[in-house]
Amino acid sequence: MEMLPNTILRQDPWTLLTDEDKPSLDTPSLDTPFLIIPWNLIEGTNPDDLPPIERGVLFPNHLDVHLLSRFLSSEVFSLVALEFPVFNDGRAYSQAHTLRTQLQFSKTLRAYGNILPDQVAFMRRCGFDSLIINEQRFPLDTWKEALSSFSAVYQKDSLSAPDLPVSILEKRQAQNIS
Repeated sequence: MEMLPNTILRQDPWTLLTDEDKPSLDTPSLDTPFLIIPWNLIEGTNPDDLPPIERGVLFPNHLDVHLLSRFLSSEVFSLVALEFPVFNDGRAYSQAHTLRTQLQFSKTLRAYGNILPDQVAFMRRCGFDSLIINEQRFPLDTWKEALSSFSAVYQKDSLSAPDLPVSILEKRQAQNIS
């Protein structure tokens, strides 16, 4: 189940392509209108050679997100999913921030993998606006509470999203307090 920033939950329409599905990259099935393609299956591909469907990419957290530049500049992807292979590996936070601030990626940015509810608020501040929740591990209410658990924050957010709390620094600057 996918969780959106304003706690709307919905069934995830995206299908993750696997290494075994490699042949279908050239001839995608019509019953998969939203396809997430792992980076290792497309890294050497020309963006114009990808199938003409709604596409996303699953990008590993150990690579530089600037590798996505040629795909992002031609607006090939509607979604970028960044991997969290284990909950205590935070490299995808930096990738998310870079995608939003340096590469100006404005479409859906998804956290994918081993995610805990107490990470959700920080994920939003780093630029994530989508994640797949694990209801077997944590009840649905825990995930919903996680999005609204912080009313005051220290760091600015990567999105400047109106639904996120303004940082303490920004409040002080607005009041001309040093």
